[in-house]
Amino acid sequence: MTTTGKPLNRVYAVNRELKALGETPRLRAGRGYYYFDGDAIAWPSSSVYVCYSDDLTVEAWLAEYHLLKATAQAWGRA
Repeated sequence: MTTTGKPLNRVYAVNRELKALGETPRLRAGRGYYYFDGDAIAWPSSSVYVCYSDDLTVEAWLAEYHLLKATAQAWGRA
């Protein structure tokens, strides 16, 4: 929630948290999925298959990001 009591856009909230962590990729919407752009494009997978950004909490989105990044690092692609 924002200070005005309106719900915060989930993609915006995830991207704000990624920026606070010093990460450069940002969450973007596709058709029926979401993906992390920037450096994450070179990863074996940068996609999360959910219909709506609100299907996951901000914490769950960050966990997905870290899992995808760790997988890429294990494959030598990050």
